[in-house]
Amino acid sequence: MSSMEYLNSMVSTGSLVFMFFTALFTTVGPVLAAILFYRRQKYYLGSVFTGAAVFILFQLVTRIPLIQLVLPGMDWYKETIQSNLWTYGLFLGFTAGLFEEVGRYL
Repeated sequence: MSSMEYLNSMVSTGSLVFMFFTALFTTVGPVLAAILFYRRQKYYLGSVFTGAAVFILFQLVTRIPLIQLVLPGMDWYKETIQSNLWTYGLFLGFTAGLFEEVGRYL
């Protein structure tokens, strides 16, 4: 690979800048919001950690592996859900809401 091909295959500076700000806002933003609300409202800080734990458990540990590992092997999923963009979007939104509500209920 020549040096010119290598330079053309790199990620653009603009993309890297926006990736950095996205990572910053999605990690530091919620922590700062929790600290701000705690100082103003004096709520129980354990609620924030409980909510984060429920999100991680029900979304990252159960829902996403189910969607990525189990469902693609099922014919009904491939034929009806993945073949249509709108159906796929509705399905993902419905499952996200369903898993979150079950997590809140428990």
